[in-house]
Amino acid sequence: MKKVFDFISRILSWVCFCLVICFTVLVAVQVVSRYVFNSPTTWTELVARYLFVWTMLLYMPVVYRDKANAAFTLIHEKVRISVSRWFDFITDLFVLFMSCYLVFWGSQFCMRMSSKMITGLGVGIRIPMNVVYLAIPVGSGLLALYAIERIVNEIPDLMGKRR
Repeated sequence: MKKVFDFISRILSWVCFCLVICFTVLVAVQVVSRYVFNSPTTWTELVARYLFVWTMLLYMPVVYRDKANAAFTLIHEKVRISVSRWFDFITDLFVLFMSCYLVFWGSQFCMRMSSKMITGLGVGIRIPMNVVYLAIPVGSGLLALYAIERIVNEIPDLMGKRR
């Protein structure tokens, strides 16, 4: 199972890398069109913003899985390892609960936004707003999967099976 999650993390990292490149290029095009040609384009700013949202919500599970997020480590440094493991377990349960909550309500919101269209992309281009908001349930669903993985991996430590 670890190999499957590793593969998903690699795919997400590459997708996010490509999204970062895309929105960086779009922001550069926006700056050049605004300050060099004195004719700003509106669609580049919108698309860059939406790509940024997708990037953050897709990379959130990767950061969580790698434990690369900012953490308050004072508690871990001051308590015994067994207490620290329980604290991690409770934190991961909370992350699982919140990510499931976001999957549910993000999906509901996404369905409500299906009739709304993104404006400002140009004449004749009609993209539903729920394409943007779909990032919430997708990113949160992946986060829930990684939280389950971490919880399953922590259970043997909590039961004293691993040293």
